[in-house]
Amino acid sequence: MQLPTILLTTLGIATTAATLATTTSNPSPPATRLPLPLAPAPVPIPIPTAPKPHLKPWNLTSMRSFSPSGRPGSSPFVTLNLTIVDLNDADRLPRSALKNATLEAECDTQWSWENFDYDKDPYNRVHNCSKVDVGWWTFELFKTNASVPNPARNFLVQFEHHVKRDEVYVGVGNLSVETNVRGACGGSGVCTWYLWEGAMPVYINQARV
Repeated sequence: MQLPTILLTTLGIATTAATLATTTSNPSPPATRLPLPLAPAPVPIPIPTAPKPHLKPWNLTSMRSFSPSGRPGSSPFVTLNLTIVDLNDADRLPRSALKNATLEAECDTQWSWENFDYDKDPYNRVHNCSKVDVGWWTFELFKTNASVPNPARNFLVQFEHHVKRDEVYVGVGNLSVETNVRGACGGSGVCTWYLWEGAMPVYINQARV
């Protein structure tokens, strides 16, 4: 499923100009009114690849997933844990409040591997993150175009930071074993995936919506 996009509509405006000239013997014909062109249809544009100059990118500081073995008695759930922080929040709080402020959001979800449908679960579901001192966070997983998409190690994640009710920012991170995820599966079938040290933090550019 394609990611949500920001729509930008540009209205085309045409003007007409007529030269008025009159003489006593040969008056000019009336000016012809040109039709206004139709406004073009909305054109979707992706989230900017670079933040506004005054915004620092979000930092995804941790990602860890766990897949059970599937053996009798084992957990039926795959778990995913993400940690994100908006460094801009330090400028949104009084300096006296920074020392004890909670700025990192913990974003967790789980899904059952039994009867799992990789085309549906756990994608396109909005989840709340843990409480922070500036607004609140939500996140949503999306299927990637990777050769082997998997919501535990190859996926897109969209975060929304609701700084205020009328001030919301959105950004998308790409997590993949080809770039920033490492891990392995044991002989029992248990798999663990995480951000490798050389890729931390993962920078996520945001845009206001």
